[in-house]
Amino acid sequence: MADSTRGPNLGHLLKSGQFSDLTLVCGGKDFNVHKAVVCAQSKVLAAAIREPYQESKTGKIVIEEYDTDTVEKMVEFLYTGDYKPQPPQGEKTSDDTAPEKDMVQRMLATSIADSVDRQPHQAEETTENAAPEEDLVQHVLVNSIADYYDIKALSHLSGEKLRHASQDVNNKSHLLEAATVALSRTGDATVHAILAEAAAKDIRHHLESGELAALVGGFATEIVKRGVAAEDELRSDVQRLEDKLAAAEYESKQEKVGRTVAEDSI
Repeated sequence: MADSTRGPNLGHLLKSGQFSDLTLVCGGKDFNVHKAVVCAQSKVLAAAIREPYQESKTGKIVIEEYDTDTVEKMVEFLYTGDYKPQPPQGEKTSDDTAPEKDMVQRMLATSIADSVDRQPHQAEETTENAAPEEDLVQHVLVNSIADYYDIKALSHLSGEKLRHASQDVNNKSHLLEAATVALSRTGDATVHAILAEAAAKDIRHHLESGELAALVGGFATEIVKRGVAAEDELRSDVQRLEDKLAAAEYESKQEKVGRTVAEDSI
């Protein structure tokens, strides 16, 4: 949730660019910001504009490690205490994160294809009419940039947004796409745990689709498969015992009824 005490005033400064004394440059886009705002919340940005660094003379910090969407979310947070979730693909006029997402999808597709070749009994894929969802990858990247620039409040917020968004994902592949990015872009154990917990709820789907093997490798996937198989066997054993118990209780009741009838007839 946005910080209501700073949001309206600082948000206006961000939109107008008035009194800006620092520029963040990313992907050809300039973000006109204020040192008093951004450097007060990021020790890394504060250090970058000190002598003898070139940025202290140019008043510009070039960001090459992240896309403009991610930088925009970071700046938005620094001024308002919040950032808006990524709109669905169909509603965007441009998508600066597309190259990175395409790369992730190609990696998964290639690995899944290899996995399918090795697994003859592969479940058929079903196409789901997914409802609009928040972009899980965007939350992961925001978490990554928060860690990079040491903005702890943003790191916490992005983790909470990711936790909320990952609870209701129609396209299960989105979870592992986000996990693929998370493993390479952020060391936040909380983010990894959030995605692992969400993916575990549909572990059988991920095993059958080959997506899990693409993410963690064949050996780790085999361990998970055996664990799932052991759980299934245990569930079957429990069900058989419950059935036997129910049958025994039924027979006991029938015998009791039979004895009662016999006694009444004497």
